[in-house]
Amino acid sequence: MSFEISYLMDKLRVWMQGDGYRGVDTYAVQGYKPDLIGVNAAGRYANGEIKTLEKFKTERTMNKIKAFGTAKEKDGTLIPLYIAVPKGNEEAMRKLVEGVLADMSHVKVKGF
Repeated sequence: MSFEISYLMDKLRVWMQGDGYRGVDTYAVQGYKPDLIGVNAAGRYANGEIKTLEKFKTERTMNKIKAFGTAKEKDGTLIPLYIAVPKGNEEAMRKLVEGVLADMSHVKVKGF
């Protein structure tokens, strides 16, 4: 694992923990495994992904964003999606997500 990937993974974990999610084992969501899955005290889930620049515009990235960005809790609530990217690339990732998802209200993008 590269330094950049390790760094972003650590930052993603801390970010999600700060929002009340503790990490749990990952499992496939619509055929793809998120980098992190968290659950909060209320039992609600969140998916976390890291994206390095070389992974931004791949078909796999688009498919994962669609899978995680449309995943829902049993009650129909959209599951939050956290995306960590290299600092300065937040807007580029938001635009990619906007091109894939109709609703971004549950998507958080942050640069580290």
